[in-house]
Order: sequence, then structure tokens, then C-alpha cells
Amino acid sequence: MKLKTKFTNPFAEFPREVGVLVFASFFVAVGFGIIAPTIPLFAKSFGVNNAQVGLIISSFALARFASGLFAGKLVDKFGERIVYTTGVGFVAISSFAAALAQNYEQLLIYRAAGGLGSSMFSVAAGSIILRAVDDTRRARAQSLYNGSFLLGMMAGPVIGGFLTAISLRAPLLIYAFMLVISSAAGGFLLRNSALAARPTEKNTKEKTSLRDALSSKPYLIALVISFCSASIFFGMSRS
Repeated sequence: MKLKTKFTNPFAEFPREVGVLVFASFFVAVGFGIIAPTIPLFAKSFGVNNAQVGLIISSFALARFASGLFAGKLVDKFGERIVYTTGVGFVAISSFAAALAQNYEQLLIYRAAGGLGSSMFSVAAGSIILRAVDDTRRARAQSLYNGSFLLGMMAGPVIGGFLTAISLRAPLLIYAFMLVISSAAGGFLLRNSALAARPTEKNTKEKTSLRDALSSKPYLIALVISFCSASIFFGMSRS
């Protein structure tokens, strides 16, 4: 008895925007993974201690956390496509500048600046997925998006290890190059998307304030789980 397997396109059931974000997310994550083994070594090359190395890594996450609400307001005002491409481009510029850093202070500033851009494109991408897909398919779309990022994070450090042997600055330059491609591709492929181009509707009847969200038990549980998983994942990837 012959068993026939039929390939099913996982993106067939989703709007075009989801596929664009999934592929862009993969390349962004590959670049992010490439610099993962490099940042601590690059920081150490400036003669700093371990605490200062940790601050370089934390500065990116802290800037991203601090700018989250601001990034959401930018999406509301300018629309997802503009904020997404600008955010990715901003990280590209900051990564290129970090590759040329001449001292510890410059590296710290440029990595923190990258966190601001990362917050912008992450919030914009999440907003597109939330609005592009209905409730019955949203979890699958989010899984594809997160899965592509994790695959990129797995592939990136291997490449980064080889590049680090050549130069401590090379991974940051490659990361910047990949971000430029992702920004340009995202902007081009989403240029005709009415969904990603228009600002989020402000007259939505069911508008939830931050205070109301923080009083929601499911939301708080999701925050705790996200915090714990991110702490474990990024802690292990930088150890």
C-alpha cells in the first residue's frame, strides 16, 4: 500500500502580511543570533569587567522595555508599515554604528539605541498579526511568526561563531546588512497593504486602557510567563 504525502502551504490560510512578517522575522532573528556570541567578547575587548558586559546586554532589553508604550503610540499615529520599516532600519543603523564603536561607552549607547528600534518593529509586527487574522486562526499565525524567529535564533549563533574568528566587528556589520534587507523587503512587500499602511482605528468601541489590562488576571499571567521564558531564554543564550 502506497502512502502519499501532500505538502500543504502553511501560509495559504493567512493574509499576505503574515507570510511577509514570518520571513522578515526569520532574517532578523538570524542576524540577532549572529551577534549573540559576539557582544560579550566585543565588550570585553574594551577592558571592562563582567558587570559592565552584562550592562551592554541589558541595555538593549531595557531600552526596548522602556519604549514599548511609546512604540504603540507611534503605530496608532503612523501605521504599522511605516513604524515596522523605520524600526528595523533604526536597529540596522545602530548596529552599524556599534560595529564601529571605539570605546565601551559608544557600544553601550548604540546597543541601547538598537533596543528602541527593536521595540518599534516588534510592536508593529504584533499589531499587524493581531488585526490581519481572526480569532480562530490567530494562534496559528502567531506560532508561525514566533517559530520563524526561534529558527533564526538557532541558526544565527553558528554563523556568528565563525565570523567572530575573523573579526569581533564582522557579526555586527553582517547583522546591519541583514536588517537593511529585511527593512527594504518589508517596506516593499507591504507597500500595497491597506491593513499595514493605515493607522490603527481610534474609534474602536472596545478600547482597553493600561490600567484595565493590568487588572486582568489572564493578562497578568501572560506577562509573568513571558517574563520568565524571556529571562531563561536570553539568559542561556548569553551565558
